[in-house]
Amino acid sequence: MVHYRQGDVLLVKIEKLPAGLKRKNDKVLAYGETTGHHHRLTGKGTILYSNEQDQQFAEVPEADLLVHDEHGPHQIPAGVYEVRIQRELDLAGEIRRVMD
Repeated sequence: MVHYRQGDVLLVKIEKLPAGLKRKNDKVLAYGETTGHHHRLTGKGTILYSNEQDQQFAEVPEADLLVHDEHGPHQIPAGVYEVRIQRELDLAGEIRRVMD
């Protein structure tokens, strides 16, 4: 499995995009609710998609940078990726997204 991690964001390379996706209007993979810093891709040709379950996917036609103000940038090779956001179990026993 080919994957790239930056903080609480994991990009997993997949063969092709699943059916039924909706194109997103931005390139933000995860919003920083605590710090206001976002994990985002910067390439002009990169397109992000989501499905009805709020899963995200990235189509990266040429190498791109994954950036965040508190993490070093990561070079992401061309390809198609599933975006996974780390989750944690809180003190009340609820599963929630990890927040930067």
